[in-house]
Amino acid sequence: MAKIFPFTAYRYTPLAGPLVSLVTQPYDKISPRMRQTYLAQSPYNLVRIILGEPAESDTPSDNVYTRAAQLLKEWIEGGILARDKEPSLFAYFQEFRVPDTGQYLVRKGFIGLGQLEDYSAGVVYPHEQTLSGPKKDRLDLPRQGSPIRANLPGRGRIRCRASALANLRSPRYRAHQRVDGRQETAHRRRPSSL
Repeated sequence: MAKIFPFTAYRYTPLAGPLVSLVTQPYDKISPRMRQTYLAQSPYNLVRIILGEPAESDTPSDNVYTRAAQLLKEWIEGGILARDKEPSLFAYFQEFRVPDTGQYLVRKGFIGLGQLEDYSAGVVYPHEQTLSGPKKDRLDLPRQGSPIRANLPGRGRIRCRASALANLRSPRYRAHQRVDGRQETAHRRRPSSL
């Protein structure tokens, strides 16, 4: 069974501006045009961290990852991001329409820390089809705080627990994506309230 733990998150403060101008699609869904849209929305848009712009002059000591780390440090020091006082889990819902069919769906899950496990233990399974370039890119970003997404089975206790977490109170954060109409909602839960 997967071991999941609460964590002490960094979140945007009011100094950053409206949340809708700060959040993005997952990195692998962001087209060059979408990146430009996000960059224009705010100097604090998360795209600057998760999908920085490469430069011809990039070196091992100055590249998209080192610039993202520096930017993250500046945002924390400047009060744009603040760290929670205590560890929490976050119920996370994505509401969207399937482009081809128009069907309305809600993807339910949560954000927390997961214990690393060897694939041979049968607790964590690798994604079926991954490419080495994007895999390396994503593994370089956790140093800057980008999460690695894990999908859990859609039935059973995990899904029910995420729904129960979210239904305790109204959502604390809600952002409506401008690019594709997807709405994302996160509900913070301290361990003592679980």
